[in-house]
Amino acid sequence: MSNRPIVRVVFRLVAGAIALGSIGCATSPGAPSPARDIPATSWAEVTYGAATTSLAQCLAGSGAAACFSGARVHPLSGAAAPITSAPVFNNNQPVLNSGPSVTLSWSAPSDGVALSYVVEASSTPGGPANLANFNTGNAQTTLVVPSVPAGTYYVRIRALDAGGASAPSNEVAVIVVDAAGGSCPSAPRALTLASLSGGTVTLAWQPPAAGAPSSYVIQAGSAPNGANLANFDTNSTALTLVASNVPAGAYFVRVYAKHSSCAPPTFLGPSSNEILLTVGATAAPGWSGQIVCRKVITGPSSYHHDETQAWIIAGPGQTSGPRTIYPVQWSAQGSGGGIGKSWTMNTAAVTDLSVTTVASTGIPIFDRTTTGLIIRGGYVGTPTSFDLPEIDFPTIVAPSATATSVVGTYSRPTVGGDSPQQPGGSTGTLTCNWSLAFR
Repeated sequence: MSNRPIVRVVFRLVAGAIALGSIGCATSPGAPSPARDIPATSWAEVTYGAATTSLAQCLAGSGAAACFSGARVHPLSGAAAPITSAPVFNNNQPVLNSGPSVTLSWSAPSDGVALSYVVEASSTPGGPANLANFNTGNAQTTLVVPSVPAGTYYVRIRALDAGGASAPSNEVAVIVVDAAGGSCPSAPRALTLASLSGGTVTLAWQPPAAGAPSSYVIQAGSAPNGANLANFDTNSTALTLVASNVPAGAYFVRVYAKHSSCAPPTFLGPSSNEILLTVGATAAPGWSGQIVCRKVITGPSSYHHDETQAWIIAGPGQTSGPRTIYPVQWSAQGSGGGIGKSWTMNTAAVTDLSVTTVASTGIPIFDRTTTGLIIRGGYVGTPTSFDLPEIDFPTIVAPSATATSVVGTYSRPTVGGDSPQQPGGSTGTLTCNWSLAFR
C-alpha cells in the first residue's frame, strides 16, 4: 500500500463559481488568511481554506493574488518520482469551443506522479500567464470552471510534484461564448502564409476576438475580394490549413468564421485580412512574414477594449541604397465599449515596411517608412465613432548580419491614449510578436 500522504481540499461556491484552495502556497500580502496555519513539516491530513477568487474571475482579469497561486508553490515534503514530461491538454487539439461553463481536461504526465496541477492562462498566444497561474489543489485531470466570461483565452497546464512544476502542456485557444450561444463570430485575425514549398501551401490564422466558429471557410480569387479560384469549408476549427498540388499563379486569399448565428445563406462572419499568395514564381530573395500587436484594456464602469493589428509583408521589396521597402497588408480588428457605448473595428489598408542595413554592422533593422495610418471613423461606435490610429510597433533588430529568421516579442503597459474614451484607472497591456524570414 502506498505511503503517499492524503490531501483534502475544501470547495465552496464563490459568486456562482467553484473556488479552489491552493496547496503548499505562501499567503501573499493582502490575500485572506487560510482556515488554519499550514504546518511547516507535513501537509498530510490538512484542510485548506477555500480561495476567495475563482478561476472564472481570474479569466475575467481580476488580477487577484489567488489567481497566481501556482506561482507561489513551494517544494513539499515527502518523496515523489520526478515529473519529466508535460501533461497533454485537450487531447492535443489546438482549439476548445465552449459555453460559459468550461470543462478543461488533460492527461497526466507519462513520468512521475502529479500531486496537483497549475492552470496558466494568457490573453495572447504564447504569452505570459497574465490572467491566471492557478493551482487546482488536487491531482484530478479535469476541471470544470463555471461562469467564464465570453472571450478567447490561451491556456496551458503544468503538473506539480514535490520537486516543483513540469514543463507546460500544449497551448489551447479556449473560445467561450455566452449562454445564448453568442452572436456571429468576428473576423479571424492575422491570416498569414506559414510556409510555401513548391505547390504545398500552409496557411495559419488566429481565432476571432469574439464568438466561436463551427468551422472556417477559405476563399481565394484572381483579384482582391474575389472567390473565383477557391471557396470551400474546412469543416474544422483548426487554425491552420495545408493545401497540396496548388497550381502556379497568384491568389488573393481570405478566411471566414462560419456559424449558424451568422446571416444566411452563407452563415459567414466578416473576412480576415487578405493576403496575396504567389505559387510557382521565382521571386528575388527578400523578407516575408508578419508582425502582430494586441491591446487588451479594462477599466471602471465595465470599460473594455480588445484590439489586434497585423502587418503582413505582401510582396517583393524595392531596394534603394541600404534600404528595401516592402508592401505590407495592414489590418485592425476587435471591439470595445462600456456602459452606454460600444465600438467595433474591422478595417484593412496597404502600407509599407522598411528594412535598413546598418553600414557599420550589416545588421538589418525593420521599421515603418511613412507616418502611421489614421482610419477616419475606424472605431465604428454607438453612439459615437472615433478615428483608429495604427499602432506604433517597436523597431525590430535582427540578431546578426547573416540572420535569415527574426522572431521576438515586446510588451508594455497601456497608456491613456491607447483606446477611445479610456477612463481614469484603466489598466492593460500592449503585446507584440513577430516572425520574419529571409527567403
